[in-house]
Amino acid sequence: MKELFMGSDASKGYCDFVILDSDENVVLKNFQLDDTPTGHTQLRKVIDVLFEDPELMLYVALESTGGYENNWFKLFFDLVENENKKHKIRLTRLNPIGVHFYIKSSQKKITTDKVSAISICEFLIRNKKKIRFNEDIKDESLKKQWTYIKVLTKQSTQIKNLLEKELYVIHPQLLKYNTAKKPEWFLKLILKYPTAKKLSRASIKSISKIPYITEEKATLLKEDAKKSVASLNADVAASTITQIVEHLILLIKMLKVQKESLYQSMKKTHSEELEILTSFIGIGEFSASGLLLEIG
Repeated sequence: MKELFMGSDASKGYCDFVILDSDENVVLKNFQLDDTPTGHTQLRKVIDVLFEDPELMLYVALESTGGYENNWFKLFFDLVENENKKHKIRLTRLNPIGVHFYIKSSQKKITTDKVSAISICEFLIRNKKKIRFNEDIKDESLKKQWTYIKVLTKQSTQIKNLLEKELYVIHPQLLKYNTAKKPEWFLKLILKYPTAKKLSRASIKSISKIPYITEEKATLLKEDAKKSVASLNADVAASTITQIVEHLILLIKMLKVQKESLYQSMKKTHSEELEILTSFIGIGEFSASGLLLEIG
């Protein structure tokens, strides 16, 4: 059976392709197609011409580029799965780290899209036996969700850092409670009494109505607030810290929902892998889910 290898380097709006034979000779030199219906139609025509040889097996590799390769991958996957096996195609998505070190070891000093496509193709040829082919694309939506969770986590960290700075001048006596995992009572306390001055004037009974705050703790919080060295007590400062806390509470809720949703979805399709990963000390259910989506 004749074997050909296609390397594909996707960028925003287009993709570079090259086809080599098993000896790394150029069969079809670099060509670039737009990520549009016209570009996809042109690629299908190229593939149809290749498969005029009924004995052909085509290996296709796309480098994972954070999503720019997804439309092209879907095109090839449809050819693999949905066209009555008319074309013998083995498809894979490559981890860019492996390709990067291959390019580095080959001492290619200039890396353009064309050079990357050739390098991807060469990497495919030389590692064909180690690569997993024709895997389902069911994880793509989960990868998008994982990316969204990382964005929410970054935002949450930024808001937490901002909250700490605001507490330093508005509620400095509360900084000792400002842990990485914000206690629910801590955030609700700030919402109800956004400045040390307001907390110092509150009644013990009112403070202790907040969940997890006993009368004993309420008394301590009130006394600390009376001795606070806070430099800001104005309404503007109160409004600012209130909005920061409201934003943080929303992010915490969103992260909780997204993390649980991601794990439950992963458990349906990757239960064995999750079980193995969570057997290691320090790797929890969510971390295992993210790790699987990162490394494949």
